[in-house]
Amino acid sequence: MHTPRAIQEMPLPTYSLSLVCYELYISIPYIYNGVIRSRADLRMMKALKHSHNLWIRPEQYDKFLDQNIRKKLEKIIPAIVKDYDIVCNGIDEVTKKYGLPQGEFKLWDSDLMRFGAKFKADGMSDEELLKVIEQRFRAVSEVSFRFFSWLGFGTKFSPERQALLEKGVRVPGLPGRLRRSGFLVMDWPPNTGDPRKDEKIIADVKEHLERDWAEVFTPEGRLKLVNGEIVFVRPKRRKTTKP
Repeated sequence: MHTPRAIQEMPLPTYSLSLVCYELYISIPYIYNGVIRSRADLRMMKALKHSHNLWIRPEQYDKFLDQNIRKKLEKIIPAIVKDYDIVCNGIDEVTKKYGLPQGEFKLWDSDLMRFGAKFKADGMSDEELLKVIEQRFRAVSEVSFRFFSWLGFGTKFSPERQALLEKGVRVPGLPGRLRRSGFLVMDWPPNTGDPRKDEKIIADVKEHLERDWAEVFTPEGRLKLVNGEIVFVRPKRRKTTKP
């Protein structure tokens, strides 16, 4: 692909910044295979591991994109849910604000928290290309600024996020905070759409329970091993006393 002169002459620096418990990478728009991209990468797996000592299988991070799942997790891991809320809601808002095609600006990788806009640049004049880049870059920058303001710049989290982190992990049916390693399974039985992945999740759950490596739970209850079988245990409802 021929790179327009406007792009050739544009400074395209890459910025890197380290935050507590995170790997962060931000890039200004670049061209790859005829597509203009702009992105921010953040490793959520490390966030959960270091902040909460919590494990989620990589193929299940896409579940965070479902607002209904996030609502179920609000009281369990509030800081992480807020991370996804800010990005997902922000993408929807700026897509409408800038009149971008639906689905052009999206979260590409829910574990890496990699989000951005990409579009075909073939056939555009330099002026058209610069206008399109500016519009998308403004959209990506707005979401990035909201997200990183929420996280906190430098070596500390924002006070608001730190307050949510300090609430710890609340496992359904388990009194108080989680005091040991946790293994969060987004749904039970697993439903990834891939039978092999589902089988792998089931095998992982069974091994964690057999070896007592972690507290295994879902957004709605705990998983236990009874006579060699995995059993889902829903929390008991609290009895309400009549006035």
